[in-house]
Amino acid sequence: MPKRTILIVFIQLIFLAVVSNAQPAATLDRVPILNRIAPDFHLKDAEGRVVSLSDFKGKVLVLDFWATWCVPCQQSFPGIQRAIDHFAGNDQVAFLFIDTREVAPGFKNIVRSQLKKNHYPFHVVFDETGPDGLQNKLYLSYGMAGIPTKFIIDSNGVIRYQLVGYDPKQTEAESAEELINFVERTKAMAN
Repeated sequence: MPKRTILIVFIQLIFLAVVSNAQPAATLDRVPILNRIAPDFHLKDAEGRVVSLSDFKGKVLVLDFWATWCVPCQQSFPGIQRAIDHFAGNDQVAFLFIDTREVAPGFKNIVRSQLKKNHYPFHVVFDETGPDGLQNKLYLSYGMAGIPTKFIIDSNGVIRYQLVGYDPKQTEAESAEELINFVERTKAMAN
């Protein structure tokens, strides 16, 4: 083989080694900014109080759509709790958990039981019945492909980010840090 060919092959191998070992772009850079108005809602919480999107005007709101049967939803909760703890005392950030797509009778009691068992002080509201007769009205309004899905809404009611799924490779701390970073970016966008 001529020296030039060997050199070209050598350079290509080095290039492939560098590319295959490169770290993926930071998660924050891979999630597009949505910039669309969040659909309004009026849902009841576990105590029967009506909660609306307008209740959170002036705050960054993290909406977490989940269900009691959704294992990845449950697995994401410790990281979310860390993010909630991080923003404790910050009245400019709020978290709201929307229970959706339930099929079991008595699911509201299951929700209460799961939260109590795991000591999660989450503010939960219940999705309403959609046009297909399932508990998914808001789920459909927000146009999701599945759960868990989080929406980060700025203080003006604009959805900035949509986070779909749960990454089991992340630690609780990494999951919390990712969510905290999205919230901080969202706060900065509204200023």
